[in-house]
Amino acid sequence: MGRGSVGAWPRRLSGRRGYTMILIVISLTVLLGAVALAVDVGRVSVASQRAQDVADVAAMAGAATLRVPADALVAAQQTVGANNMANQGFPVTCVYVPDSPTSDIRYYAPYSNVPGYGDLGWAAKAITVTTHITVPYTFGRVLGLTQREVARHAIGVRAPVGGCPIAPMWVSHPTEYRYGEYQNLLMADGPHYADIPGNFSWLALPPEVTASWRDVLAGLPLSDADMEALFRDIGDYVTGYPGLATGQWVAGLEDRITRASANWPGETWDRCSPNNPRIIIVPLVSYVSGTGSGATFLIEKFGAFWLDAVTSSGNPKHIDGRFIRYTLPGAGIEPLSDDQGLFSYRLAG
Repeated sequence: MGRGSVGAWPRRLSGRRGYTMILIVISLTVLLGAVALAVDVGRVSVASQRAQDVADVAAMAGAATLRVPADALVAAQQTVGANNMANQGFPVTCVYVPDSPTSDIRYYAPYSNVPGYGDLGWAAKAITVTTHITVPYTFGRVLGLTQREVARHAIGVRAPVGGCPIAPMWVSHPTEYRYGEYQNLLMADGPHYADIPGNFSWLALPPEVTASWRDVLAGLPLSDADMEALFRDIGDYVTGYPGLATGQWVAGLEDRITRASANWPGETWDRCSPNNPRIIIVPLVSYVSGTGSGATFLIEKFGAFWLDAVTSSGNPKHIDGRFIRYTLPGAGIEPLSDDQGLFSYRLAG
């Protein structure tokens, strides 16, 4: 009996050794699987960053040329291609389909709603770029995983950060303007600066502007280049525009009222769209020196006014407007606090 007991120990130890080996094999398998999966997850992380980098740089390239939308779309596509050469990492897919809501590269005009960003304001434009990478799994195939699709998104926005495109007219800075009050915006027949010889409240256009003076006053659709040339900032000097016939400014301002009545019916000075043509941005100036075309003014502020009516018969003549607010934006509704140049280019999303 004693011998039988002694003879059982080796068999028991052998069984335990076999059980331990099974645990070790299972543990190693799980560990190696986890390490292998971590390698694939790391590849996905690298691919995600690459997709984001390419989307960012393409959106920024497009934003820098958004003044001409076609150029912006081409710049974004070319940038993706330049960053997608052989031996540069995971291949990036980014397909542009004209006028398609599913296109990977899309252009947004002013006042559009950009998904992931929100509404664009006046003069603001945007381009969105979505990039895709397919990451094939290596070790994950053991677990039945074949590949992972990665998509990243970037938004390039071009928007004004200072100044505004002005109507070619001026009003007096020392005048106190109160919200909603009527003002005569024709300073030549008003209480201020009426004694400046040869000056009648109008401003000369910058020399780069190719549009007619009347069209600028009317706020008609202008080229992007003309709109940018019309941007002015506080502290800029502007000069007078003499010899203007009454019919020219009357026609320009009445055109604003007519268009607003047709396309923005029922809107009023206190409830209006920011792109309503009856909103005009007028420099508030201090007189510096000179007369006629040599009359020089310093821009102290900008005022947003609602164009109410034009009276061109008799004297004094009137351009009646309601004061909305002091402003620096293109549309005169939302203030801008930065002054870092004409336009900013930034990424969002």
